[in-house]
Amino acid sequence: MNASRRAMFAVPLLVAAVTLTGCTSTHTPEHDAVTVAAEIQSTVAALPGVTGAKVWTTGYRDTASAETYGVRAEVTVADGTDTAPVADEIVKLVWLSPLQPGPQVSVTFFDGHGYLPGKTVDVSLDKRSLEAASKTLQADLTKKYGPRRIP
Repeated sequence: MNASRRAMFAVPLLVAAVTLTGCTSTHTPEHDAVTVAAEIQSTVAALPGVTGAKVWTTGYRDTASAETYGVRAEVTVADGTDTAPVADEIVKLVWLSPLQPGPQVSVTFFDGHGYLPGKTVDVSLDKRSLEAASKTLQADLTKKYGPRRIP
């Protein structure tokens, strides 16, 4: 096989390998972030007591600064539903997702009467925040959910 023919096959294989290993970028492309959010939304909407869910990402555009990376969720639950397991599941799904960098996760709850005060959950999964706030938080999340799928 001549050199130009080898290069023709080698370049696409190299691009595929680098893309699959995530070495080309330090953040998830916007399209992929939207897909992850849709998958999380689908899972959350099927949880017991959940009557509606909207999940979206912020900041996964090429022009965004790392300070804006986030996953936002607005979850409507049936009256009397314990929101803690729902919030825990959302944090778990984001923790185990391929979103890079790890985002700020904000979950707001509603019921049939409106906003549920005191039920909002905010957790930062950003590597700097985890390291600055406490290695314990990162260790706790790893122990509880398993290791992040990304560096």
